[in-house]
Amino acid sequence: MKRLKLFSLLTVLIISLGIGGVVQASEFDAAEKHEDDFLKKEMASIQEEYPEATFEKISLEEYNALKESMKENQLDYTYPSYYPAPPVTSVYIRAIESANGYENVINKYETVPVKGKVSISTMEIGYGASKHWLGNVFMGNNPNFHIQIYAIDLTGNGYADAFHHTVTFDSDKHIGPKSSKVYQFETVSYNYPWNLMSTWINIVHE
Repeated sequence: MKRLKLFSLLTVLIISLGIGGVVQASEFDAAEKHEDDFLKKEMASIQEEYPEATFEKISLEEYNALKESMKENQLDYTYPSYYPAPPVTSVYIRAIESANGYENVINKYETVPVKGKVSISTMEIGYGASKHWLGNVFMGNNPNFHIQIYAIDLTGNGYADAFHHTVTFDSDKHIGPKSSKVYQFETVSYNYPWNLMSTWINIVHE
């Protein structure tokens, strides 16, 4: 697969630091097929909307390295082939899948009842520093929440201009029967106008 070009410093960081994929021992080792099937559905759905779209998985370390470089203002604009990252223009939760099945949740604020392993699909158009929350629990770098990120070239020009986030967790354990918790995704643009965008949905457990 041809490597997508990521705006700003991410490609430089990958080459210079030799960052590899993230490996975490967690409760998701037995849930890979569930997550992979969900990702295939979502990618097919995105390609229906954006026929030229191509995808490339990036590690959480790669994504976080970009975030840290932006936070520390270490961007070097002297590289002629790199450009300021475009700001975030849209974030939305696309779908949720659990043992009870798949649900398109675009423009919804509450799910149908879920159970078992839950996977959440979220789109981020543009480049920002993002965070995932379930209730008051921060999901990043937490072995109980498995996050996968794909860079997406929506237009076929070879540059990634969006990111797809998938979060998977055990709803029986982290929400519980006859209860609910709000999943929230928020991101702040790396560059002007440095805007914050967020989206949320209440996940109901059966």
